[in-house]
Amino acid sequence: MKNLGEKLKEARIEKGLSVRDVAEATRLRIDVIENMEAGSFDYKLPEIYKRGFLRIYANFLRLDENSVMDQYALLGRRDADDARKNGILSRKFAAPAKDERPEGAPASVESRFDDADEETSAHSDDSLKYFKLGGLIVALLLAVIAIILIITSFSNSSAPESNPDLAPNADVSISTDSLSPISEVSNAAINAQEEKPAECIIKLSALGDTYIRIHPMDEKDNVLYIGPLQSGESKEFKTSKPLTLRVTDAEKISITRDGKKLDLKGAKGLIKFNVPIK
Repeated sequence: MKNLGEKLKEARIEKGLSVRDVAEATRLRIDVIENMEAGSFDYKLPEIYKRGFLRIYANFLRLDENSVMDQYALLGRRDADDARKNGILSRKFAAPAKDERPEGAPASVESRFDDADEETSAHSDDSLKYFKLGGLIVALLLAVIAIILIITSFSNSSAPESNPDLAPNADVSISTDSLSPISEVSNAAINAQEEKPAECIIKLSALGDTYIRIHPMDEKDNVLYIGPLQSGESKEFKTSKPLTLRVTDAEKISITRDGKKLDLKGAKGLIKFNVPIK
């Protein structure tokens, strides 16, 4: 049976795409894509981002998302079982330390308590523990800052060039009284919004795990939100300008404007469209 990484790589090759093509279309980093195709999921990112990136890649390749995530979960359980077995064997067959204490001397703490935590009253040892704890906290803070920089780099990256193989669903028809495709937004409608600005509340609700990027129309650098949107989670945006939304799974998103649900007309997969304010 092919492993998860081989399935991802073969699906990409069948579509005639390079790793760079995928990176530009999904905004995933090239090294993350290469790690997933190599079956190496131990790169230093929180688990929620690993799962989110894998869902994005699976949906982009039109693979069965549930099957991919089940195989990923099975891979994690196998790694955990192997680590646990290795830990048990290392403790069971570890060579006992040679006792070199003089005859009649009291037994050391290590010899009396094989697996117990070592206790010490020396102030220097306590200082060392606190120093290590402080170093761990600093490392965690640096990791959080690195994640924030990664997300920021996604939002500041330029839009990919058009590629016929990566185009959103070209045959999706969305009613003009709900969502207007980007190609159909007229300058007159935009000018009317500028002459008489009105505010509304756009709410995005996830029906399943997906990934979104949203910003005011014609303001690509003014990103309101970019990242995963988990099932049951929602985001609200109060705006006086039309918004441009890119979503990896259009069928897993629900949009309301001032409480009124907008009709997506069966839109599916990776798609980008504008949400008017009235």
